[in-house]
Amino acid sequence: MPRTLARHMTHAALVALALGTTTLALPLAGCASGPRSGSDAGADRQGTPVTSLRDLNGAWTLQTVRGQSVADAVPADARGPYLEFHEGGRMSGLAGVNRMFGTVDTEAMKAGTMRIGPVGRTMMAGPGPLMQLEEQFINALEATASARVAGDTLRLLDAGGAEVATLRRGASAGRAR
Repeated sequence: MPRTLARHMTHAALVALALGTTTLALPLAGCASGPRSGSDAGADRQGTPVTSLRDLNGAWTLQTVRGQSVADAVPADARGPYLEFHEGGRMSGLAGVNRMFGTVDTEAMKAGTMRIGPVGRTMMAGPGPLMQLEEQFINALEATASARVAGDTLRLLDAGGAEVATLRRGASAGRAR
């Protein structure tokens, strides 16, 4: 038997095959728990789809927007932009300078779709780079069509599957303190 086939078969399938009961072995071979290949293997690295607010417990601090790190826009003595999700499909956080608030469609979330917004915010002025970051963050939130969690990383994706933002559970986006 080729080694690659043996590596992907369960113990029960190998025993059945050795005993000559291939009708049992072939269906069990598809249930192997060995390494996966193709798009399924990539899915693990990309995270698990968010389907419930329970997947989003805690505060999430913004790390990137459209692939760009946010650390340079956040003053060393300030907390970086963050997001918190609450029961009932509410969300709140800090957009950059201003507090923000909005809703999350929890019914759509059950199907793997994530709709955030509209996003409201207070109207204070602040440093130019932080105000730009705030605008980019809110735009990314409102463009979100799905989300994936891998460990302490939350990836927000647009309708085309492009990453619009990454957030880290509990981490700070500001410079080292």
